[in-house]
Formats: sequence, C-alpha cells, structure tokens
Amino acid sequence: MNNTNDQIKNCKQEKKKLEEQLLILEGVNELFRKARMNYISLEMAVANQLEDIKAKMFSLDKEIEILETMEDKK
Repeated sequence: MNNTNDQIKNCKQEKKKLEEQLLILEGVNELFRKARMNYISLEMAVANQLEDIKAKMFSLDKEIEILETMEDKK
C-alpha cells in the first residue's frame, strides 16, 4: 500500500512540474507571438516609408524636368 501511495505522490509531483513548465512555455510562446507581430508592423512601416520616399523622388524628378524645360526655353 505504501508503494502505491509513493507512486501517486511521485506522479502528482511530476504533473505539477510539467504544469509549471507548460505555463512558462505558454508565456514564452506568447512573447514570441507578440515579438513577431511587432516585427511585422515595423517591416510594414519601413516598406511604407520606402514607397513614400520613392514617390517623392519621382515627383521631384518630374518637377526638375519641367523646370529645366522651362529654363531651356528662356
């Protein structure tokens, strides 16, 4: 009988350790999920800035072209 009680006690202790590990890993997993979302947000923000800069450069190139044409006609 004592052996069975020891086995029950050991199983419960092992289960408790596993539950603690599970909670820790779930927390770590959530941190990685949030970090991934932040990374994606930053990546999108940088991509948008790149597109804005390219559009502004294109616009400035066109403006320069127009101004140079006007200057050449003088």
